[in-house]
Amino acid sequence: MTGDLQSKLTLHYGIESGLRRCPRVEGILKRAQGIVERGVTVEIMHGVLGYEGVALLLHNTATMNGKVLDEYLTTVCTLRGGKIARLDTHISDIPLVNEHFR
Repeated sequence: MTGDLQSKLTLHYGIESGLRRCPRVEGILKRAQGIVERGVTVEIMHGVLGYEGVALLLHNTATMNGKVLDEYLTTVCTLRGGKIARLDTHISDIPLVNEHFR
């Protein structure tokens, strides 16, 4: 992965009191590892194409230590030069996600 693409790659996610930015590939991979460690099942329900990207409607589910995650979200991938230049995740229930990932 080129340094230029890596510097532009971003993932937004809900945590604590709002949204935080997770810059660069390392941050995205760390966040993804946390999702895997908590046993989250990610179902891609639908994808839609746009002029400069693609959006995925996702359904995340998991149960861990009595905490249930059943949440819908959308991940929008902005493309540049045929590659993902930015990821934005739009979360439907930030308090639910925060509770599950504490």
